[in-house]
Amino acid sequence: MTTPGRGRDLFMLVADLDMEQVMKALCRRHRDLGTRQFGVEIVRHPDRDSGCRARPLEYLRQPLRAFDRCVVIFDHSGCGSQEDRATIQQETERLLARNGWEDRAKVIVVEPELEAWVWGDVGALARCIAWRDDAQPLRKWLSDRRLWAREDRKPPDPKEAMRQAIRQVPGRRRPRLTGRLFLDIAQSANFDRCQDPAFRELVTTLQHWFPPVDSTMVGGQMESSQP
Repeated sequence: MTTPGRGRDLFMLVADLDMEQVMKALCRRHRDLGTRQFGVEIVRHPDRDSGCRARPLEYLRQPLRAFDRCVVIFDHSGCGSQEDRATIQQETERLLARNGWEDRAKVIVVEPELEAWVWGDVGALARCIAWRDDAQPLRKWLSDRRLWAREDRKPPDPKEAMRQAIRQVPGRRRPRLTGRLFLDIAQSANFDRCQDPAFRELVTTLQHWFPPVDSTMVGGQMESSQP
């Protein structure tokens, strides 16, 4: 998948279709990200999370000269390493740096998995899964069933919490837990509400790489500082 932008700005290697759909929606919302518009190509690794961590280079050699930057993103759960998120990111970034991507690559490890991001904006998630029980808002329903402690930012098992919530939606309205659902959530969620460390790190990286155009009025004309 390629979105329009200025040249071949960014190559993304992701673990699966759900992640591809989230990245597709996220990169199109450049104003909400706080970036300029940028071009991106997204490719899935056939070996999913473990492939992105241990064998990313086979999919990054061809883009090495064609793209300015790259992001590799995968789940901690399923990546095959017991190290903490920061250590895995650093190790994988060092691998990329030794193979031509020095100062041009970012690795994002989502802990424990992508579903952690959808709980940043519970309202958007509730709308996308057609949760319509006003008497029991989604957050309260999960809390009452000990699936999400009130003091936590997200459920301890975000994927299972999502599955349980979807099962409560009447059959005719119940969505499937597919890439399309992740796309719908990413298209409508408020990014500011997601405080997951990996998500914030990704947003900060994109803002640094692709800052918004800073336009000022000079002699009655709009002049941009962006080359």
